Amino acid sequence: MTLSGSSYVCVLDHTNHTPPNATYWQLLASVGATGATGATGAGYGGTSTSSAGIATGSKTFITQTGLAYQVGARMRATSASNTSNWMEGVVTSYSGTAIVINVDKISGSGAPTDWNFNVVGQPGAGDLSSANNLSDLASAQTARG
Repeated sequence: MTLSGSSYVCVLDHTNHTPPNATYWQLLASVGATGATGATGAGYGGTSTSSAGIATGSKTFITQTGLAYQVGARMRATSASNTSNWMEGVVTSYSGTAIVINVDKISGSGAPTDWNFNVVGQPGAGDLSSANNLSDLASAQTARG
C-alpha cells in the first residue's frame, strides 16, 4: 500500500488499520527529499540571421552553439516574419556556430534573414518534395518539382 509517498507491507491481518501503525504495517520504502535540479540540457530551438535563398541543396546557417541537432537529424528552418517560407532537410554538419542542412523540401521564395529552427519528422513514402508542388496531388511520381 502507498500512503503519502511511502510504501508499506501488511504484516498482520486486520481491518480498518492504516499505516503507519507498526503493529499491522512495515515500512518498505520511504519518500525522500526532492533532489537538486539538474543542469539544463541542449535544446532544439535556434535562430539565424544568415541570408539563405529558399531552394534545395546545401545551406549553411550561423546560429547558437550548444543546440541539440546531430548529423542525420531532420530539421526545418522557418522565416519568423512569414511562416510560409521554410526549408527542410537533413543536418550534414554542426560545429561551433555553423549548421549545414541538405535541403530537400521547400515552401515559399526569397532569401529571408530571420530563421527559426526546429526538429521535424521524416517525410512519408508518398511525400512530395515541395509544399509548392501542386501540379499533381494524386501522384508524387508524375508531379513536377
